[in-house]
Amino acid sequence: MLDIEGRKLTGRTVSEKRVQKSILRLLRKNELCSMATVRGLNRAHISHVYFCYSENLELYFLSYRHSTHARNLKTNSSMAVTIFDSSQKWGRPNRGMHLYGICREAKGNQAMKAEQLYGARFRPYQKWMESLRKNDKRRAEQLQFYRFVPGQIKILDENEFGDTFVTAAVKKAW
Repeated sequence: MLDIEGRKLTGRTVSEKRVQKSILRLLRKNELCSMATVRGLNRAHISHVYFCYSENLELYFLSYRHSTHARNLKTNSSMAVTIFDSSQKWGRPNRGMHLYGICREAKGNQAMKAEQLYGARFRPYQKWMESLRKNDKRRAEQLQFYRFVPGQIKILDENEFGDTFVTAAVKKAW
């Protein structure tokens, strides 16, 4: 654990159950995330996407194959994601998390799983996608689900843990 100035706190531990509870609350209450990818010359690129998630903490999002972040992921699968409620007020207890891991196109069973989870979370998605496939097949074919698997999570949940960052390793699902 780190204090808010980044100093390591010794002698303090947090149960896995509390960490999981905090992560799931943040995922449930937020639908939009910011994600950073790396482009040529190691320059950062950031995008906002709607996301869904699995019970194994995989995040899925839908994007166009030709988008900057999708092109970046083809050459460098490293990605960082931040999830938070942007309506939080300064000086009040805040919540958010940073996730660091690998992102690639979802293929086969993973793509089907992504579509199912995304459709369940965003009900209008199915109707929109059906309309797009019917009226603009070329555009629909350019859409792709992506799967992000975090290896590490850094959580700020002041209601749950106080003004400290909790860092947790995540078991890889690749």
